[in-house]
Amino acid sequence: MNNPYTTDSVCGEKFYGRKVIIPKIMESKDNMTLVLGARRMGKTSLLRQIEYISGTPDWPSHIGVWVSLEGVQTQEQLANRLFEACRRDDNNKKFSEQIGFDIEILRGKGLFDSFSLLDKAMWQKEMQLILLFDEAGQLENVSENLLKDIQSFFRYNSQRIRLILAASQEIYNLYDTCKEWTTPPFLHGVSELTLSRLTGGEVESLIRQRDSEGKPVIEVSNETVSEIERFTDNQPFLIQCLCSVLYADGRLLDVTEQHLKQVFESFPLSWVFFDLCKHLSPEQRLVLLQFRGVDVINESDLSVQTQLPSYEIKLILHELTKLCYIKRFDGEYKISNSFFERWLNSKEADRISAMDREEITQEVEQQRMLRVIADKGAASEYEMYLSSLVELHKLRNIIGDFTEKGFIKIDRTYNLGGRKVEYYSLTKEGRKLLARLEKAS
Repeated sequence: MNNPYTTDSVCGEKFYGRKVIIPKIMESKDNMTLVLGARRMGKTSLLRQIEYISGTPDWPSHIGVWVSLEGVQTQEQLANRLFEACRRDDNNKKFSEQIGFDIEILRGKGLFDSFSLLDKAMWQKEMQLILLFDEAGQLENVSENLLKDIQSFFRYNSQRIRLILAASQEIYNLYDTCKEWTTPPFLHGVSELTLSRLTGGEVESLIRQRDSEGKPVIEVSNETVSEIERFTDNQPFLIQCLCSVLYADGRLLDVTEQHLKQVFESFPLSWVFFDLCKHLSPEQRLVLLQFRGVDVINESDLSVQTQLPSYEIKLILHELTKLCYIKRFDGEYKISNSFFERWLNSKEADRISAMDREEITQEVEQQRMLRVIADKGAASEYEMYLSSLVELHKLRNIIGDFTEKGFIKIDRTYNLGGRKVEYYSLTKEGRKLLARLEKAS
């Protein structure tokens, strides 16, 4: 038989676990729910499984539609992404057979017209539509007006559609986006569920690849199951990686040091772990770096070593524990799994501290430039250069980048001695960025 273990998103018979969170999502009365989880924790597989089981005898009154928000920036793009998701073969069949709704009606319709038509169709059949928005952190890239309209629809208008947002902690950046709203921020009142590690029984089923009748397909000793749990911290992606390496002719070999090294060689774990750290805050990364070379560490030592106040250390430890980077052990903390621990103690992890030094330098330079513009109302390149003390070539790069991103704009232009001089002013987004940078410093 072929190696059954995969690191791709899965649904159906290849999906294991999540026996608690799926009913919570399906049975929830909340119109909006955030499913928070670290990258590679199985958020996409969870959403695809909900889509797969909806409309079946177990959940006959639900239709789930998985929609990836990756790359979405406009209302038109989101409307088109929704239409394409609804017309996928299985979904199209469910809409047609279970509620008598022709998805082609949505072709070319605006986003909120589509929402209203779907809501009415579900209401007439007393069914519920669950929109499963994957990569919901991408909402940071849409306009504030679109965010407000989505919030308004699901808070006040939707009767038969619920919205599930799956994201990593980056989605909390939306609070900065909503900072100047006179209405509650987008995530206000949104219920939250955390996608964590699998339970022991779920891990055992995944490792043994139990079939629909509960019979094990893979031969593996209880001792090896325990070893896999210990090395992976019951995290599904790491379980799949390790089991894939251990697999041989319908059984799993005993775990050896060579197998652990082979996991790094066979899968891009170094990139995965760097990517995980890249999406943390500089303070969270600083705390993680204190675990290098030690088995366990306590709150007070972390506060001393990082020079962060104890209340902030408590908050960071809570967040890192919730996202399965670390775990509590006899009143102290340790890295949650052996693979992340190995990477953190390698030279590869040096890139974290180097990244933060570069990031801090860039943010200081950006803040100085924006502050000059804010103080003067509008400033030329020469004025910014004199007042910000940022090197000219770096300053020009920032001006070009921030103009393109809409943080600054050309306020006016003068012709001095045959030379065009442009004065730049801050946009609304630029003022928000300056406030965020000054708060962080």
